[in-house]
Amino acid sequence: MKNEVVYHFNVNGFEIDARFSSVSIEKLYLPILRRLSLLQAVYGKRMMVFLAGPPGVGKSTLAALLERLSREDPELTPLQAVGIDGFHLPNAVLLERGLLGKKGAPDTYNTAALLQKLRTLREQSDAEGLSDNFDRRQEAEKEWNAYRGFMARMIRKHLNKKEAKRIEKLQPEGPVVWPSYDRNKHEPDPENGTELKEKIILIEGNWLLLDEEPWALMREYGNYTIFIDGEEKLLKERLIARKMRGGKSRKEAEAFYEKTDGPNVRLVRAHSVPAKTNLKLKADGDYTE
Repeated sequence: MKNEVVYHFNVNGFEIDARFSSVSIEKLYLPILRRLSLLQAVYGKRMMVFLAGPPGVGKSTLAALLERLSREDPELTPLQAVGIDGFHLPNAVLLERGLLGKKGAPDTYNTAALLQKLRTLREQSDAEGLSDNFDRRQEAEKEWNAYRGFMARMIRKHLNKKEAKRIEKLQPEGPVVWPSYDRNKHEPDPENGTELKEKIILIEGNWLLLDEEPWALMREYGNYTIFIDGEEKLLKERLIARKMRGGKSRKEAEAFYEKTDGPNVRLVRAHSVPAKTNLKLKADGDYTE
């Protein structure tokens, strides 16, 4: 890669040196951040950006880059990037349901908790954005009450009654803390989360644009969407290499791909709705629009 810029990140528990071309930074990533900064200024309150794509496409690395670049340029609105791994169901629950072997698939996440967190973020954002405008607040409250009624009906339809009732009663209080994921225990770690502070929150995950419910309910909360795609052959090699860095043999990594990663790659690519910005992974690890 010519004229490359190297950034050091901790991505999913791995220390990596990520390489991006200076041309991509100037012509692709900074324009995306300028677009998001402008939209947030017009929006007037916190906004959520969804970054989706199949496993192995580099979502976490790109999210880390966008966060870094947003903090380096004083003309940009700082962005805070988080992932959805902290919403995995505990391993004991997955084992009980016979899902441990397919961890990472759409039905291995606590979608009720994720929906709750997105709803809390939206409600806090609306409260903060409308606090200084009484007329606009009254109008928005009517719209929001109608919207909440619709979402409550959808939640009841697609989640069990106990989870739905709990979500409907939740009110946003105090800072919003995003759950983390313990890479040593391979378990969600809600006790050691990240407080969400910035005006732009970028949330990355495989399933955020999936056209299947209950994941389809999440899209109501994304103010802007980005999707990264990549050829399956390229993604396969990247995912196998990732598992081998984690200690698996080539044979074990290939078996995991065939059982878990491969089906997830194909599902994301085939059943994600179009995003507002679409990127494509290149063989050198950079992206093109």
